[in-house]
Amino acid sequence: MNRRNIIRRPLFGVATLAAGCTAFTSPNSTVPAQIVADVNGVVKFLSDGLPTIFALLPSGSLSATDQTQILTSINTANALVGGFVAGMPTSAAVSLAQKIEGYVNDTVNLVGPILNRIATDNPNLSSKLAPWIAGFDSAAALLPGIEAWINGTFSVPVSPSVRSRYTPRVRMDASTARKQLHIPTVGG
Repeated sequence: MNRRNIIRRPLFGVATLAAGCTAFTSPNSTVPAQIVADVNGVVKFLSDGLPTIFALLPSGSLSATDQTQILTSINTANALVGGFVAGMPTSAAVSLAQKIEGYVNDTVNLVGPILNRIATDNPNLSSKLAPWIAGFDSAAALLPGIEAWINGTFSVPVSPSVRSRYTPRVRMDASTARKQLHIPTVGG
């Protein structure tokens, strides 16, 4: 699938669940605070950083139309994050988490490789892009935990097309990624 198809999908990477799926979790289970903090932190990084990142890109790296569509998707994810809170019932949260994670994952998978390529091809930009690439690497480190929570909640896993395909320059654990993105480590 090419990047034009990715960003033109109406719900941009949102995994769909088969009708009638049931949750593995009990009716009384709630969203863990760390999942909420991770989702919020990654969306904040993208919504705050993408305008600056796009301003650094050489002309022609990503069209203005594509940039606008990506920003619209992340703004949508940012709006959805307000309704995704710790302690909310899992049954109500998973669909929302899937939508947010879809927008985030597609953005990381599309923009991350472009940043890596530009930093490799343009040594002048490498140092300017380095903190943003580190942010994308951090987001890529946190996405599997978010996906694992979604997958562990329903009997049908997240579609493989939604899973992160971005290859980070630096692999890190979730704790390091949280520090990089200034996401607090929280309990329960």
